[in-house]
Amino acid sequence: MLHYFPKYFSTRATACYLLVILAVVAIFPSNTMPLYMYLFGAGSVLLFFYGANAYSKHWLRLQTRLFERKIFFTAFWLRIAWTVFIYLFNINRYGSPNGSSVLDAEWYMELAEDGLALVKEGHWNVVSTWLHWGVDIPDTGYAYWLFLVYLFSGKFSPFILPLVLKCLLSALSCVWMYRIGKMHFGESTGRLAAIFCVLDAMLIWYSGCMLKETEMIFLSVAFIYSSELALRKALKINNFLWPFLLIAAMFTFRAALAAVAFISLFLTAAFTSTKVTTPFKKGALIAGLLVILAFSINNMVLGSITEGTETGEILTEQSANMAWRAEREGGNSFAKYAGATVFAPLIFTIPFPSMTYTTEDQEMLMEVNGGYFIKNVMSFFVILALFTLLFSGQWRTHVLPIAFTCGYLMALVLSVYAQSGRFHMPIIPFELMFAAFGVSQMDVRKAKWFNWVLVAEFFICIAWQWFKLKGKGLL
Repeated sequence: MLHYFPKYFSTRATACYLLVILAVVAIFPSNTMPLYMYLFGAGSVLLFFYGANAYSKHWLRLQTRLFERKIFFTAFWLRIAWTVFIYLFNINRYGSPNGSSVLDAEWYMELAEDGLALVKEGHWNVVSTWLHWGVDIPDTGYAYWLFLVYLFSGKFSPFILPLVLKCLLSALSCVWMYRIGKMHFGESTGRLAAIFCVLDAMLIWYSGCMLKETEMIFLSVAFIYSSELALRKALKINNFLWPFLLIAAMFTFRAALAAVAFISLFLTAAFTSTKVTTPFKKGALIAGLLVILAFSINNMVLGSITEGTETGEILTEQSANMAWRAEREGGNSFAKYAGATVFAPLIFTIPFPSMTYTTEDQEMLMEVNGGYFIKNVMSFFVILALFTLLFSGQWRTHVLPIAFTCGYLMALVLSVYAQSGRFHMPIIPFELMFAAFGVSQMDVRKAKWFNWVLVAEFFICIAWQWFKLKGKGLL
């Protein structure tokens, strides 16, 4: 059993990334990205793979409290450094801290500012007013969070305090992922999972932007952590209350996330081994879930994974959306061929990195090409871990993270957002935890499979660039 991330994987994965970049530049010379985007990607890959190798060795024997401090402060200062850099970089390049695609972030910020204006006029029912304006409930949570931050800070800046808080929440999530990983897979795997989270390019990148993904990640991690405490620790009312409150909070950020959390908790209560928790606690969780279900109006939470309620309606809607994406201005003509049958086999791996230039509004996707490459490569360990748990019968001691991760991915498969990296973010920490367990199960024979994974990644990345460029009429 491996207790660290071997240099064997770091060296090969980094070499693969650099070879892909060289090949893409050679094959598509007229469609290369600006140099800084390749540097972003290379820096992300080097930091993750070589950082994971170094930290997993150096921090292996630290005392628990010291390790948690290392994780928290390393994650926090790394994210602060990135946030300051990208804030100034975006102002210089785009004239806005929100970067090349500002619509979602600016809409939430404007909604929060509208909330401040309402309070100044004496109207404190901010959320009710937003709902009256036609704002959907899953869009109110993040806007209200920003409203509270602006309200209590006097809004000295629309960016500074929210971004600092994002870095804090992300760092705390890394610490909790260590504790979750330790509960499930032991000390060394928990530490490796936390290190992966500290260094992951996607988690770092979203800490530096005003989109709501960092807060959603925090809610997801907090939900799993609080649920594990409810199952594994002493029976207390607070332990059982927090998971339900967090599900309610999730619903105000993304309905599908709340639905998956609800279902995963129910499955956990039903199928978790009695070696993990007591029958009484399982019964108490089921009772609590049934109470919530009884008070749900028209199954508002559970029915919101998609707008359709039957598989046929879901797939029809997905097909129509993909057709729209193919036909719209600047769209990809190949998008109409995508759907659940394409996404399902690849859902643990996608999205693939954008390593060629398309349009300015997609430059944010190009900046995180290294993060997508990391996700692609690490999915090998995730899939290996899940198969190991399934065929060994150990899955019953890990029902909650498995159900939450796989359930959310299933929801993405049936949605129109499977290829959108933003929509994968809430479960990235859990995929990294399973990846850490997959690494711990490696031996010489399995390590050779990793080489073939990198060969496949090399050709898929090149094919993906052709797909993007050809579909947009740029070739």
